Amino acid sequence: VARAIDTDGKNLNAVIRRAAVYEGSAFCEIYQNCNVFNDGAFEDFRARDKKDDQQLHCVHGQPLIFGKEKNKGLRLNPKSLSLEVITIGENDADGSELTIDSVLVHDEQNETLATMLAKMRFGEFPIALGVLYCVSRPTFDGAMTSQLEEAKQTPADINTLLHSGNTWSVE
Repeated sequence: VARAIDTDGKNLNAVIRRAAVYEGSAFCEIYQNCNVFNDGAFEDFRARDKKDDQQLHCVHGQPLIFGKEKNKGLRLNPKSLSLEVITIGENDADGSELTIDSVLVHDEQNETLATMLAKMRFGEFPIALGVLYCVSRPTFDGAMTSQLEEAKQTPADINTLLHSGNTWSVE
C-alpha cells in the first residue's frame, strides 16, 4: 500500500517500481491534478513552498520526520494511543527535551502504523507518502505452481491411491 504525488517524479517512480516488482496485489494512491474537475485540489501540500512542511516521506527503518529544517516528527502519544506531531529540540509537557529518539521509526510491515499514517487528517498532520505497508505472503499462483511441481515429482499409482486411507464401497 503506497501513496505518491504525480509531480514528484523521484518518489512516484520509486512507488511504481516497488508495486511492479511486488509478488501479489499492490495498491497505489496517486494524487493527480485534474484541470477540469478539481484543479488545484492538492496544492495545499503539493506546492513547492508548502511541501516540506506538509509532506511526510515514509522510508522503512527511518524516523518519521518532516519540515523545512527536518525538525518535526511523529510520535505515538502513550495516553491516547494516537499519533501527534512534535518539534525536535523543544521541551515536552513533562519538561524533558524532545530528541530524534522521541520520533517513531517507520516499519512498513506494521499494519497498525500503516493504518494510522493513511488516516492522518490533512491540516493536523502532513500527508504520508511512500510505501506505507508491505508484507510478503504466499500468493495463490505461487502456491499452485509449487503444488503442481510437487505432484509431478512424485507420480501416483492409481491402485495405491484407491486402497489407501478411508474408502467406501457402493452396495
